[in-house]
This record gives sequence, C-alpha cells and structure tokens, in this order.
Amino acid sequence: MEFASSVIDGRRLVIVDGAITVLGSHGSRWLTHRAVDQLLGLPEGSTSNYYRTRQALEAAIFVRVCEVDIISIRMVHEKASLYPSDGQGAMAIFRDLLSLTSTTQEGILRQRARLEVFLAATNRPNLFELVNIHRREMREALGKVLEAVGLPLSASKLLALEAFTQGLIVDACLHHPKPEPLVLDEALSCYGEFFGAL
Repeated sequence: MEFASSVIDGRRLVIVDGAITVLGSHGSRWLTHRAVDQLLGLPEGSTSNYYRTRQALEAAIFVRVCEVDIISIRMVHEKASLYPSDGQGAMAIFRDLLSLTSTTQEGILRQRARLEVFLAATNRPNLFELVNIHRREMREALGKVLEAVGLPLSASKLLALEAFTQGLIVDACLHHPKPEPLVLDEALSCYGEFFGAL
C-alpha cells in the first residue's frame, strides 16, 4: 500500500499539527478551534474555516498521527534486510519502531493525541469507522515489515500484536520523560518469545 508524504498539506497541515499539540499537551477538554488559533497565532476563526466541527478536527488529527506512524514503519521496512528472521529480529524491529514513534516529546504528544481520539471514537460511529480503517492500514504496513524479514503473521496474530504494542505506547505516554527502561526491556523480550513460539 502506497502512502503519500502527506495527505494533509499547506495551512491544513499547520493547523492539524497545532491541534495535535493542544490535544496531546492538555487533553480533550482543551481541544477547541480557538485554542488551536491561539497556539498558532492565527486570527480567530482560522481553524474553523478548515475544520468546521470538532469531529472533523479530531478525524484530521487521527489521520495525521497515523500518517506519521506509517512513515516510521516504512523507515523500518526499508532496512528489513538488516534484521534477523527470529525473535531477536522481532525485538529489534519493535525497539526501533517504539523509538521512532514514542520516545521524543513530539512523538509522545502525537501518541497522546491518538489515544484521546481513540476514546472519543467509542461514542461517535463515524469517527470509530475512520479509526478502524487506519488501524487496519497500520497493521497491514506492519505485517509487510514482518513478512519482509521472514516473520509473517496471520490477521488474528497481528491484532494481538497491535494490542500488546498499544499497551507499551500507553506506558510510554504515562512515564515520559522518565521512561521505565526495565519495563521496556521486559516487554521487548516478550516480542522475542512471541515470535520464537511461532
């Protein structure tokens, strides 16, 4: 599956990235069109000119976060030949992915924003459908990485792997900027055991 460098561009991209910062820094209650305008120093009403409703803004946030995560997955995919086809290789893949997506301040803000949209989607069918579409795209992209290193997984096992990885991302969000290295090391060893048992 091919992904453009950005499906959101120009002023929309600036606004969505600002909205991610607001949502990731302060939580759902603080996400308003006015808050994004103020953060970016834009005239009041600028954000609502592009995203008329809160749900439209949340949808754009989720698309953008997934887009950046897909780019990270593709970066790992490009060096697939460097990973061994065993549990150690799986550990290295997920260590690299977590490093790219969930260790920097920018990455943590994106992941917190994504989790906020996850929660909002449980009560909004249209947003829930969008979330599931992009979750499936993420699993497909990850599945291609694993297949490229000789570790193919069934759809059900990819779902299980996604759930486990989501838990690590939540843990990273909770402990940033002081992560629990032992937790990460133990969790990564579980990836090795998961693939070693296949």
